[in-house]
Amino acid sequence: FLDGHLRRDAQGRELSVARFMAGLSGASVVVAAALGPSLGWGLTQALMGLSAVLALYYTVLWRVLRSGAFHPAIPWLNVAIEVSIPAVVLAFDLRFQGPIYALTAPTLVIWPTLITLATLRSNPRLALAAGLLVAAEYLGIYFLFVQPLLPESALITLTPRFIATRAFFFVAAGVFTATLARH
Repeated sequence: FLDGHLRRDAQGRELSVARFMAGLSGASVVVAAALGPSLGWGLTQALMGLSAVLALYYTVLWRVLRSGAFHPAIPWLNVAIEVSIPAVVLAFDLRFQGPIYALTAPTLVIWPTLITLATLRSNPRLALAAGLLVAAEYLGIYFLFVQPLLPESALITLTPRFIATRAFFFVAAGVFTATLARH
């Protein structure tokens, strides 16, 4: 009975997430603009552009879902997009502000929240995949792009051991989210 209900309600849950993400992305355009003088205009414009594209995507998706269209791949695609947003922001931070800023910016705070958003899909595998994807993105960006640019005297919390610890906690957030989704 519950499995049938969850399948039937998947579109409604995805509609709620699309509405939330459209609003959050739209608000992020304004937040990025307000931080422009502090961030520098190159980073600000990149963040505003990303936020605008996401707001547009989720608004269109929200309208499509409201019309009744739905495919079971939508939750998988959306979770991959949602949890990858901070990876794109981290890349922007690295490009415009450098490696130390990229690894200490507020972006890291939102990553576990976006993993936990996968709970609304009520699919433990999807939630676990979100945590694993985030950990892989974070480690990949760190080892391929950030670490080579770090000064030798970088903070201890920016060393591979601590980065691996953060990645472990991203996976743990996925496991926690899978547990929530199962319930």
